[in-house]
Amino acid sequence: YHLSTDGLSGRDIFADACDYATGNILLGLISVQFNIKIYAYSLMPNHIHLALSGTGAACVQAFDFLKRKLSAMMKRSGREPLPEDYGFNLEPVDTPDKMKTEIIYILRNALEKGLGMVGSYLWDSGWMYYSKGWQELLGCDCSFKLSKRELARRIGGWDDIPESWRFHPYLGLNPIS
Repeated sequence: YHLSTDGLSGRDIFADACDYATGNILLGLISVQFNIKIYAYSLMPNHIHLALSGTGAACVQAFDFLKRKLSAMMKRSGREPLPEDYGFNLEPVDTPDKMKTEIIYILRNALEKGLGMVGSYLWDSGWMYYSKGWQELLGCDCSFKLSKRELARRIGGWDDIPESWRFHPYLGLNPIS
């Protein structure tokens, strides 16, 4: 599927690096909690794109979770939460060529919006596709552990995370392997 959220007009979901890092953590959580795989993502200031696989129902549940957690994040920082009618588009991707097209679209999104080159924008998965040894390149040895208190502050909950996953301050939730 290609899941894209509605764009907010005149205001942002992600206001600073902490918000974006929280968004990355939330993507890891939806992957674990709703049994979906995220092949590409882009956290834009006022909307999100995901190329993912899973059941349609799991994708809808994942969106509802994201919407709830992002709204809570926005409220904690003194901003208006996402509107009640904030929605998304879930487009089926039924062939490998279509998935490739969707991934390329998502990875080019920041470039087309003037936010950075493909592979250099911190808040999408371009680095994954254009970097060898991304852990070394980004200084991630996967030993960084976010405290439960900091996790709760960032995402507003005490969600259980599998022991085989770790947090990186910029990349969010990642499997050790």
